[in-house]
Amino acid sequence: MTQIDIQKFCAREDDDRKHIQKPHKHGEYVYATNGHILARFRDAEAGQHWEDKFMDKVQKLHAKSLGRASLKWKRDIIKLPPAIECSYCDGEGKLADCDDCNGNGNFEHGKHYYECKECNGAGRMNPPEICHSCSGTGKDGSQRVKVGVSHIARRYAELILALPNLEVAPNLDDKAAIPFRFDGGDGILMPLMK
Repeated sequence: MTQIDIQKFCAREDDDRKHIQKPHKHGEYVYATNGHILARFRDAEAGQHWEDKFMDKVQKLHAKSLGRASLKWKRDIIKLPPAIECSYCDGEGKLADCDDCNGNGNFEHGKHYYECKECNGAGRMNPPEICHSCSGTGKDGSQRVKVGVSHIARRYAELILALPNLEVAPNLDDKAAIPFRFDGGDGILMPLMK
């Protein structure tokens, strides 16, 4: 099986849902989710276990979405449109301006000005931080990508397109989870709402 970075399917470290920040082993599978995408990998390693109550919900959702006999699996259904530059970092992938003071080095509160403690008044982050909006790609990760009648965020299209021998089963319902499978696993992806 191709080496897959399962952590990319998990919630980021700054997400309040700590229980989904790492992949979890259950039976012969390792599950990873961030709440928008859920992927299940065979023969993978993970050191944590979800609570049974949460795991039951995950397995029911997984079975409901992937267990339908009517699924029509297709290859090459996801076509990426030309990328749109991330407006948050201006396509740089990094944030140099301080978020707390908007690059000013200080901020006003009432009639007083205060030096920003985050950047020590410099207005710049040193070293620059990875842009959280685009995860350092410089591309708008929320750009809409068509999958059948649904749309998904570009960041998820790019994530699953990197999976080996990807097949997707587009839905007729634009609000239903979109099933996908690949060599070594499967998963579901929530579409973007209109």
